[in-house]
Amino acid sequence: MAGVVFILCSGPSQHQDDVRLIRSHRRDGDQVWAVNNMIFRAPWADLLYACDKGWWKAYGKRVRDFPCRKVSMMAKSKSYGAQEIVRCGRTTGLGETRVHSGGNSGYQAINLAYIEGFREIVVTGLDCFHTYGKRHCHEDHPSGMDNASPLAVWAQRFPTLAEPLKEKGVRVVNCSRHTALDCFERMPLELWMEKRP
Repeated sequence: MAGVVFILCSGPSQHQDDVRLIRSHRRDGDQVWAVNNMIFRAPWADLLYACDKGWWKAYGKRVRDFPCRKVSMMAKSKSYGAQEIVRCGRTTGLGETRVHSGGNSGYQAINLAYIEGFREIVVTGLDCFHTYGKRHCHEDHPSGMDNASPLAVWAQRFPTLAEPLKEKGVRVVNCSRHTALDCFERMPLELWMEKRP
């Protein structure tokens, strides 16, 4: 893959200005992946990644006819047109051929991007923190869903993905406006766009 994959996560700091900037500056070969409810803010995304069975139960009918590729670890998602990927038995670390879960969809989407050959990964809205006292950049999910917990555990797991990616020469830039993660390179999205060759 020669292009960049932009992964739009739904942390509270996710901003529609960043989504618009990515859409207007994407190049041939780039892909935009929406994690969970970000597909409703970026319905033009190339891929929707959502892991939770509850998410597909709550939103699957709404996204069934979206033209993007849909990917999940959950078999239930197949009834909504999603491709089910087989996960590795390990929770953390970098999966070489199968995605490791990390406990959350953002972790999984980054691992999937690596498996699919991307070597420049830009993420936004990957807070792992209740920025502004909120759980998401959108309303909370319906009752019965986890609603962004346990954030502290997720944040502790990301270094197990970040380190092997660095060792393999994969650049992951966390362009989230606010984040609890310090394991990835940090840069404002506008600056990343300016510096991009």
